Amino acid sequence: MLLYVAAHQVGGRSREAIEIFELSGRGIDASVVWKACIPTANAIQANDVALTPESTVVVSNYQPDGGIRHTIFSALFGTRTGNVMEWSHDGGWRTIPATEARLANGVAIARRGETVLYAETMSGRIHRVPIAGGGGGIDVEIGGNPDNFTRTPRGTLLIATHTGGAGFMLCRFGRTPCTTSWAVYEVDPDTLATHKVLEHDGSVVGAVATALEVDGRLFLGSVFDDRVGVMKIGRP
Repeated sequence: MLLYVAAHQVGGRSREAIEIFELSGRGIDASVVWKACIPTANAIQANDVALTPESTVVVSNYQPDGGIRHTIFSALFGTRTGNVMEWSHDGGWRTIPATEARLANGVAIARRGETVLYAETMSGRIHRVPIAGGGGGIDVEIGGNPDNFTRTPRGTLLIATHTGGAGFMLCRFGRTPCTTSWAVYEVDPDTLATHKVLEHDGSVVGAVATALEVDGRLFLGSVFDDRVGVMKIGRP
């Protein structure tokens, strides 16, 4: 199994890339081996990554140079900071039409690879557009500041959204512990119908950005917190 990861520069080194790892084994015998990387165009800061059935790589161009000013301008003035891009072995990088966004964040592929869903963090909206362009996109507002997508065993999507407002920004500037509130929604990728799975005040795990469903549990990953949350869920 291959794992594609959006990785960022560390220690002042200019390296923005999609790193590719091979996963093998289970439990304590599991191993991860680096296989290759795809440097992002012009060192853009990719936030989330998804693959089409043809192994085309789709990423959210969150903010082109990683600067915090993009977040501030987007929040205060509605500035569009980036878009959604795709990479193929033959064609390299290109921008997916009609995806300019105020902090493009989570991405997911739907309809046999024909459409891409992406979260627009600063508008509180989820969009779905044809990867090839040509119009026909739809969107829906879920509120808060939506973050990353994951896929459920049912073929739907989960998305976490931050509901702490200015408190989340204080965490961005170093406030600890970060106990901002959040919610998780389930999304039908074909219709964009949504319903709330759960919400939390952040007192146990704050600033949750990702919710992954595995074997009747939600694993909750945080932007700023020092722990991963685990919660049992019931399904009819």
